[in-house]
Amino acid sequence: MTTETGLMRKINTRPPAPEDVGRTGTWELQVSDGAPVLIEGTFLGMSSSRRPSHENHDGSPYGTDGTWTTTNQRCSACRWFEPRIFVTTAEPHFFGLYKMGWTIVPEETVRLSYVEAGSAFELIESMAIRRQGKLVLPIPARRVIAQAAGYDSEIRDAYLDWRRSTA
Repeated sequence: MTTETGLMRKINTRPPAPEDVGRTGTWELQVSDGAPVLIEGTFLGMSSSRRPSHENHDGSPYGTDGTWTTTNQRCSACRWFEPRIFVTTAEPHFFGLYKMGWTIVPEETVRLSYVEAGSAFELIESMAIRRQGKLVLPIPARRVIAQAAGYDSEIRDAYLDWRRSTA
């Protein structure tokens, strides 16, 4: 607990879970390369690329040499990505994107990062990647944006514009 202008507020120190979507609070987000980030806002959504069963291991528990080198050989039960989106309650509003790169592969570390976006367009652009020369949103990014669009009209409009422009 921390005091702010005489009021007590609860700080959530665990990453928000699916049941927290739509909830407003104060979130302490751990990052890999620095002090935790404190964000006061509404949790708009999360997604995950995690799968329950292992693939492409060729009989090895975590994969053989080269297993992790190309996109079509990755195992989403060994490594997965979880994006989470927030919008601040204070003016001016900004969006927070918390990216968690999980791994169970020995000697690898979990990667946690946080970026702020001043607009929904910037938020979407921060999740876009190039694949075969074309700008795309990976499936977990599309899902978290679609979920957040149900809570925030700016994200909804920006996502619809992005979809039209990349069709």
